[in-house]
Amino acid sequence: MNKISQRPRRGPTPSKRGAELLDALEDMVLREGFAELGVSEIAQRLSCSKRTLYELAPSKRELVLLVLDRFFARIREEAGRATDSAGDAHLRMYAYLQVGVRAAERLSPTTIADIHRWPPARVLWQEHVRKRVDGLKRIIDAGVQQGEFRDIPTAFVAEVVFASINRLREPDFYDATDLTISEAFDELYRMLLAALTPEDLTARNPAERGAHRAVSRMQRARD
Repeated sequence: MNKISQRPRRGPTPSKRGAELLDALEDMVLREGFAELGVSEIAQRLSCSKRTLYELAPSKRELVLLVLDRFFARIREEAGRATDSAGDAHLRMYAYLQVGVRAAERLSPTTIADIHRWPPARVLWQEHVRKRVDGLKRIIDAGVQQGEFRDIPTAFVAEVVFASINRLREPDFYDATDLTISEAFDELYRMLLAALTPEDLTARNPAERGAHRAVSRMQRARD
């Protein structure tokens, strides 16, 4: 796949049929990767014409970027909705991070490797992670101001998380740790919640025990 620098051109909102095709292609790309996929194979497997695909994006490269862009954007939108409906800062953190854990379960090692090898997809991932970390920083800031998280430099925490997630994007990480991507994100998020929780949490207001409840739920869901 040749290198390109432009961002995916979303164009007009796709029709119902177009959205269904993009959703089906998203499942295919996240499960199998995209480097070896060709437009003819995609069209055959989606039971549509190549012309229909080219109406969604002018090339295979832009079609893949469009699919990834929609996937990442949906994660951020779902995280925003989950956070808005959560309670205290601990549960907002849990809800925000769990969206990422669930999304990570859909990413196969092959897809991660393809994203890592192809600069346009890698840049798209990095932009997504930066936006996610910015949202994380806002939640941490609010938690510190409300006394629910310990007083810690939030920019530092956000940057450490950003660096960690970048490492989780690299395929050799999973060979070294024998974890799946969802397990790795799960452990990272549990470490983050533990680091932010005041040491005397359990002796204080019972309402502040949300972090421990959140971690327990996360562990049970993973098991």
